[in-house]
Amino acid sequence: MRFLERLHIEEISKKISSISKIENVRKQVIKHQRKIAEKKNIVVEGRDIGTVVFPNAKYKFFLTADIVERARRRKKQFGEYSKIDISEIIKNLEQRDYKDQHCLKTLLQLPKDTFLIDTTNNTIDEITQKILRVIKLS
Repeated sequence: MRFLERLHIEEISKKISSISKIENVRKQVIKHQRKIAEKKNIVVEGRDIGTVVFPNAKYKFFLTADIVERARRRKKQFGEYSKIDISEIIKNLEQRDYKDQHCLKTLLQLPKDTFLIDTTNNTIDEITQKILRVIKLS
């Protein structure tokens, strides 16, 4: 399993909210992300990338989908051996969204210069084309 795939396994996903609350961990991760971006153009994903980590990024996209589709995608990320039920994934996503919208000031707040894209019924290729159209028009 490659590094990026390991970031999205069920065990990590369950712990990410509690880990991200540790202020020193967040500061170090942000510092590291910014250092990487100094040397090259990068694509980064995360709930606070456009508000906290890279508020001056040239392009900011917020990809969303309805909760059932997000849960289906998360289940697929966890892999075929995951024992977690889709209803539990939905519950976990709803709880995380609520916490991010109500408990942490910077998360899930869209900067004014963010392009919002609903991906519910789109393939990866269709989403990519939407993003490329925005970049080409800029």
